[in-house]
Amino acid sequence: MCTMAVRPGLRQASEAGRVCTCVREANHTLADVLLLDGTNVNPTLVEDGWCWWYRKYAPGDTVLEGLEKEAREAKKGLWVDPAPVPPWEWRKQK
Repeated sequence: MCTMAVRPGLRQASEAGRVCTCVREANHTLADVLLLDGTNVNPTLVEDGWCWWYRKYAPGDTVLEGLEKEAREAKKGLWVDPAPVPPWEWRKQK
């Protein structure tokens, strides 16, 4: 089920009705970012280095795995940082 989520990076797009985010209900983890036409933009976000491939929720997804590897090698997005901290590790530190 797709529900509107108010996340800082998606707030404007959500309010404008251009983005719908799918959230895993158990822990409120952002799982998918979808356009209203159903297009899943997760592969583009991973390819451009704006997010991690979260192996826990997409185990064995060879497409996302490959896209993340290419983004890391090209030092795109968050991979410009020599030691980026994954969100799941950052949350444990808080």
